[in-house]
Amino acid sequence: MRLDDAKVGVVTIVSGRRAHLVNQHRALASSITAPHCYIVVAMNEPAIHEWMPEVHPYADIITVDSPDQRLPLAAARNLVASPAA
Repeated sequence: MRLDDAKVGVVTIVSGRRAHLVNQHRALASSITAPHCYIVVAMNEPAIHEWMPEVHPYADIITVDSPDQRLPLAAARNLVASPAA
């Protein structure tokens, strides 16, 4: 496969880091190589759907909640591993 044919996906797992997410999206939007997919997994952050990029790359947002408010990092990672592959 030539490098020109390669596809890049971006997966990020967040919890309470809205400013980081906004800056990450800004960097991706200004890149000359757009990601093939952009997946955001939000742990215990129901308000994540208030953030939605208005420019490419558009994010597929997945939420993972934990009743005891622990950060379900392994569950978030495992949930997103298949769609990103």
